[in-house]
Formats: sequence, structure tokens, C-alpha cells
Amino acid sequence: MNDGRSPENQDSRSWFNRLASVISGEAENKPELIDELRDAKERGLFNQETLAILEGALAVSDMQVREVMIPRTQMIAIRADERPEEFLPRIIESAHSRFPVLGEQPSEVIGILLAKDLLSFLISQDLERFEIKEVARPVRRVPESKRLDQLLKEFRDNRAHMAVVIDEYGDVAGLVTIEDVLEQIVGEIEDEHDHEEDLNIRHQANGASLVKAMTEIEDFNEEFGLVQNFGQLLAARLGVGVGEAGGSPPSHSMISDYFPPSSRGTALSFYSMGIYIGVLFGFAAGGWIAQNFGWRNAFFVIGIPGILYALAVLWIVKEPKRG
Repeated sequence: MNDGRSPENQDSRSWFNRLASVISGEAENKPELIDELRDAKERGLFNQETLAILEGALAVSDMQVREVMIPRTQMIAIRADERPEEFLPRIIESAHSRFPVLGEQPSEVIGILLAKDLLSFLISQDLERFEIKEVARPVRRVPESKRLDQLLKEFRDNRAHMAVVIDEYGDVAGLVTIEDVLEQIVGEIEDEHDHEEDLNIRHQANGASLVKAMTEIEDFNEEFGLVQNFGQLLAARLGVGVGEAGGSPPSHSMISDYFPPSSRGTALSFYSMGIYIGVLFGFAAGGWIAQNFGWRNAFFVIGIPGILYALAVLWIVKEPKRG
């Protein structure tokens, strides 16, 4: 009996249903579930963008508000005693739609002003009647330890878009928006008002860079090519160590070939003096070059004498024949 569903219709069922049929009953914890999702992506069940959204949705249940909030020092707020002509330029420049309204104390938030609530006063050109305390909407307060999945549900249930974040002492720690939460799931959400000025690191024409204090250490290290972990530091030191220690065995062999037993002690003494002189020269020259031209140039320049010495030994010094 034909139930009216063609093979094409059966194959076109939603990716969510296919995903559920693949991982149902297999994953016992979140890491295993993520592994199952990644395996399903490798088998072509969905693409990389879908995988990123699924992983982001799982991650928000482990994240707290303090991880995504806008700190109080970066809040664009309006004081309750300000007149429209005073705060309108800030509203226009920021291009935001909601602004916390501060009371007499900087840590006192008495409401949220919606930019659209100003339109009727602007259209009627009757800003003299505008009273911010009468127009401001009620403010929601959430602790900075609140989980993001709970906050998202609270935003949805209350049809809210912004909340003020409170620290353990009851003071204002910052604010959080529904966009801040959604960006953890779907990635960065940019609009026509997101300009280059919002970048944490901006390079100037004179070679200098402007870095915001809130820039993540990982982003700073990646931008400027700094060592980001101990593994990279170890790798950098190994490169130098090989050059330092690798020359000792062949140098000792050379002394054995060119100096009789009675003179080898003196030869080793001179060889040791050369080591210390080279170390002193390396510290002085390397430090000066690193300070004035950067550590990468110092690595390169200090390595040149070693390369020239190795070439000279290879082309000039004759090694006795063996056997």
C-alpha cells in the first residue's frame, strides 16, 4: 500500500530527526555527545556551520553571565538628571536601541530607556515635556553567576532584551543583552553599525598599535605573534639549545685530531674560554638587538656568526681521513 510518501520525501526529513536517530541512546555525557555530533558531521549529516551552532547551544549551559556581560566601565548609560539635548548625541553615536538609566549613584540603575520612546517627542518637537523617569522601562537584574541557558529562557519568557548584572555585593557589575547570549550559539552578530572602531586591536600608520584593555590575552598573543603556551616556548628554546650543545662533540673530536695528548688540556681550556666569550658577546649583542629591533631579528642576527663559523670549518679545515 502506498502511503503517499515518495523516497524523496523520506530522504528530505529534517536534519534534526536524522541527527536524533543517529545519536539516540549512545551518548552518556556531554563530551560523548559532542564526539557523536562531530562524527555525524564527518559523515555528511550536516555542515560545519550547523555543528558550530549545536556545540554553542551545548556550551551556554556551562557558561555564566559574567563571561559575556558588558562591564560597567564600558556601559553607555544615561543619567536620570540629563536632558535630551545632552544625551541624544551619545544615543546617535552609539546606534544602540536600549540604554540603562542611572540614578544619583553610578551603581543605581533605575530603568531602561528605549530609543524608540524618544521618537514621539522628537517628532512633536516637544522635548521640554520629556521626563526620563516616566518613560524609562522597568529594569531586570540578574546575578553574574547566572547560567546563560537560564538567562536565555528568562529573556524569552519575559520578552526582555537587556538585564543589569549584579555582583555578590549587590552593586552593578555590567549589563547583558539577549544578543550577547545568542552570539555564544550562532557566533558574532554584526550589523550595519559595527564599525572598525569596535575592534580591540587597531594598527596605526606609524607602526604603533592601539589595544583595548578588555582584549583577551589569547587574541593579543595571536595578533602580535607572541608565544602562547609553554610548548611553543620549549620549542623556541630547543632550537637555541641544539645549536649551543651540538657543537661540543665535534669540537672535542677536532681537538683530539689536531692536538697531541700533552696539549689537549690546554686546547680544552682555550675552547672553554671561547664558550664564555661567546656567551658574553651573545648576551650583550642579543639584548641590544632585541631591544632596538625586536627578538626575531636578534635570533636571526646572533645565528649568523654560527653559520659563518660552520661554513668556514666545512670549507677550510681539513679533517684527517678515517680508517
